[in-house]
Order: sequence, then C-alpha cells, then structure tokens
Amino acid sequence: LLGLISAREVDSICMQRQLPDGRWIAGGFGLQSPRLAPRASDTGGGSGSSGGGGGVVSLQALREAPTTVGMVQALDFASGYIFEPVDAAAKAGGRGRCRSWYFLSTEAGGGVPRWAGEKGTSTAISNFWIAALKELKRKRHSEQ
Repeated sequence: LLGLISAREVDSICMQRQLPDGRWIAGGFGLQSPRLAPRASDTGGGSGSSGGGGGVVSLQALREAPTTVGMVQALDFASGYIFEPVDAAAKAGGRGRCRSWYFLSTEAGGGVPRWAGEKGTSTAISNFWIAALKELKRKRHSEQ
C-alpha cells in the first residue's frame, strides 16, 4: 500500500548477533532517525567510540545524501527481529523449528495518512514472511 502512494527509501544501519542462549537478534535504525542525530559531544576530538568524530562525520554525510529521484525518504525507522530455536536440531545450529518475533516502528513521511502507513506496513511484513517461507520450502525441496 505504501508503494502505491509513493515509493519509499529507507537507508538504515543494521546489526545482528547470536546471543549465548542461542537466539539470534537483529536490529536497524534509519539514518534519518532522530535517535541517530549527532550530539554536540560527538563532534569533538574525544576518545569515544566515534573515533574522534570521524564516524559521526561519515554518518552525517550519509544522512545528508539526497533522496533518490522519485522516492520519498522515510522520516524515522527502527526495526528488528528475534529468532529463538525451539527444538534440539535448531538449538544445535542445524535445521529445526524456530519461533520468531519482528518489530517495526516507522514514520513513513511524504504525507502518508497514519491509517495507510499502518496498513501498508502490516501488509508488507506479512508478505515478507510468507515469501521467505515459500523460498525456504523451495530451496529445501530443490536440495532433496
């Protein structure tokens, strides 16, 4: 639904890792998210994780890049997922059953009404998981 109103561009920074209990987690923030806005303390030459400001400068350059022609830039975006292995095979790192959770918080931008954004987002997430399951089944079938 969002794509019918106007195409969206969401640039993000993502990470994923496996926790000691075997769960996989991932998350991402949109580059335009106010959660990533530089703070005054990030611009100095201190010894913080920004490497003396270099990382912050690079992040700021990405944030200020122009939106692709024909696209609307999302204003805010945070998402992530958790995969939790639930059977012995999955817990051992093999094929098995996993429980999954997905979360998304977004401000679509471009004057999209809230109801349309919420409907489009929930539809897109459902369609993604349906397509992922179909692809997994297709790959498993082709390996046999």
